[in-house]
Amino acid sequence: MKLFLIEQSENSDYETYDAAVVIAENEEEARNMNPATGEKMTKQEWADSFWCFSSQNVRVTYLGESVDNKKGLVCTSFSTG
Repeated sequence: MKLFLIEQSENSDYETYDAAVVIAENEEEARNMNPATGEKMTKQEWADSFWCFSSQNVRVTYLGESVDNKKGLVCTSFSTG
């Protein structure tokens, strides 16, 4: 498994996520990961806009190999307001 930083700058409202570090198999899986749950984003979650509005607006940076083989969240950044 790999560590990725996922970030978005499209949605800067309050009550939104702006970044997360995740464990995923590849960049595409990381790009589509829900920063609140660590699961794959659904169409409704993209529309609800607590993150950005499309996976195309997620920046993904490879950080290295993970010592943990479980997919999911390591940490998140959330703007509460």
